[in-house]
Amino acid sequence: MNRTNIPTNAPLVPAETPQKGFELFIGELTKKFSFLKEKEMKYFIFTIFLDGLAYSIMYPIRSIYIKSFGIDLLQLGILFSVFVGVRLILDSPFGTLCDYLPKAKIITASLMGKIFIYFLYTVTNNFNSFLILFVVNGVIDAAYMVSMWAYMTDALKKHKIGYTPISLFLMTPGLFGPYIGGFLGNINNIFAFYGSVAVGVLAMMVSFAIPKISNKNFTFEDGVREAVKGVYVDEAKSFMKSKKNVKIASLIHFILSYDGFVYGSFLAVYLNSAFNLSEFWIGIFFVTVNILTVVARVIESLYFKKIIKKKTIFFVSVITGLIYISMPLFKTVEFFASAMLFVSFLMYFIFPLSYTLFIKHLSRYNRGEVIGMNQTLSDAGGVSGNLIGGVLANMFGIPYAFLSVGVMYLIGAVASLGIEKSRWKMKKSR
Repeated sequence: MNRTNIPTNAPLVPAETPQKGFELFIGELTKKFSFLKEKEMKYFIFTIFLDGLAYSIMYPIRSIYIKSFGIDLLQLGILFSVFVGVRLILDSPFGTLCDYLPKAKIITASLMGKIFIYFLYTVTNNFNSFLILFVVNGVIDAAYMVSMWAYMTDALKKHKIGYTPISLFLMTPGLFGPYIGGFLGNINNIFAFYGSVAVGVLAMMVSFAIPKISNKNFTFEDGVREAVKGVYVDEAKSFMKSKKNVKIASLIHFILSYDGFVYGSFLAVYLNSAFNLSEFWIGIFFVTVNILTVVARVIESLYFKKIIKKKTIFFVSVITGLIYISMPLFKTVEFFASAMLFVSFLMYFIFPLSYTLFIKHLSRYNRGEVIGMNQTLSDAGGVSGNLIGGVLANMFGIPYAFLSVGVMYLIGAVASLGIEKSRWKMKKSR
């Protein structure tokens, strides 16, 4: 333990003792959550915390539930591709809209829609009706994701706060949400969606307290006019004028989204069909994944300033890519689950670094347009992951969908070599 980390008024007790070392660790970790004192962050963070819990409850059940109606892997990939495709189309106009309308109100309206979607899952039972459901879900999610990231970016830049400690806090729903979903799904899959509805209502209620973060005053007509005027063209121009690191970070977000949707669409189905794991044990598996990812974020949060960001992104991408490419070789649940847990631990080092890279190099002008394009690229990754993954899974088996993810990570590793040096200076935790 470095003695320079000891406060000057601390008693002269050797930092190397286990008790003192633990106290310093807890002290440093506690400081990381000081961002909750900021009025723009408090209710916003608890809102998306609850929204994350609602999502994590139904997450391990959704693909299994949909497949139970006779929907094959290719159709499953198509459904998720349509969902992300709708988001891709609407991300840019919603990004511009966020520059003109109160982001907090868009977040609240989107949460109302998400509650409705969770309920509709319980009454939908065929491919065509699921297709309509996923289209509507895409519209609502586009509004939510862009407004949420735009609000968070404004708040982080205003208070000079890094994303890593926030991501650590927001990952905690994953420690128990999938367990709740797996437990409810083991009784009846529909119960998991009812649980998401209940928690979603709480998220919506808290969202009413999110404060306005901008003093701009525009009408709804102003926002719509600007969102439609030069749609995609203006956003693309703003993005192309952005700094190199912003573009590289957006490519990394494309790859992470590709991974996330292959993971979310096919992993639970594979564990259930190939290894005969029940919904309960699949929920336990996802809880274990989230425990490991929280450990990764804790390590990264405590040592963020000491981590060499460019090298970390490169080496983690290479190792993750090679493991994913090897997935077809893992024929037993022990090997497959162990490999998936390990890559889950590794990959969660990447996003906070790439997102910090993204927000640090954003221009102060037209942020919403660039954020919208970044989200568009992320959603393009989701569409690609679902379509390519669905085709490969249907033709060769689900492990080959994960093989394609590995190829993407190796591409990301090459791109990360172009990251330009920056000081990565963020406000110290108080």
